[in-house]
Order: sequence, then C-alpha cells, then structure tokens
Amino acid sequence: MAVGSVETSWALVPDMHPSVSVRLRELKEIVAAWRGPGTLVLVTHALTVRALLGFPPIQGETVVLKAGPGSAAGGYLVGMIAAPE
Repeated sequence: MAVGSVETSWALVPDMHPSVSVRLRELKEIVAAWRGPGTLVLVTHALTVRALLGFPPIQGETVVLKAGPGSAAGGYLVGMIAAPE
C-alpha cells in the first residue's frame, strides 16, 4: 500500500474514561478537520472507535467516516468494510 507521511497521535490510544477524555476530543478534531488531499487512514482500537461512535467494530473491520465538523463524532458513518476471511 502506498502511503504518504506517517504520524503518531495519543488521540488513537484507548482511554479508560473516554467521556472526559482529552484524547477523544482530539480524535474528533482530527476527523472533523480532514480535508485531503487523499484519504486519511487512522489505525486504532475497538475501544477508541466505541468511544467515538458508540459501538466497537469487530477485529479487522474497517470503519469509514466522512469528515463533518457538525457531527458528534467529528464525522459521519459512511459504511463498514468487513474483515478479510
């Protein structure tokens, strides 16, 4: 897979108290602010996705969002891509 620059962020690390998490707020800002070019790919854990969207994806599943500053998650759920079998 050809990717551009790779960065790390504590916003992608699961937090034991996501309702008051600075990390979760930062993750929402990252998603909401994305304007490209290209596709933003974030690799994280099910617990982080659950805090962001309210449900945990299954292992290896991909969650697809569209940036949306007005949404509670910083983006809108577009769909899911199943994990390879």
